[in-house]
Amino acid sequence: MSRPQLKTVAATIRVTPELKAIWTAAATAERRSMANLFEVALREYVQRHPLDCSDTSGGADGGDTPGPSRKSSRPRRASAAAHIKQD
Repeated sequence: MSRPQLKTVAATIRVTPELKAIWTAAATAERRSMANLFEVALREYVQRHPLDCSDTSGGADGGDTPGPSRKSSRPRRASAAAHIKQD
């Protein structure tokens, strides 16, 4: 029995060239598409850091307009590259 296909939407993000290279290498190493790796990583993040996602409309227009921002009390990480295993 196969998994049902879910409707997807396009999203655009901007990252540094360094982060894109890390993302590409990680996707290749995991034999995943970059989109799939992003989805898996985001789902894992949300499991570790529960978010209130009850309002998933994205904004008043129902699009990708972000809602009000909130400051995190957690310190920011130094770099995404610092958490990637280097060979």
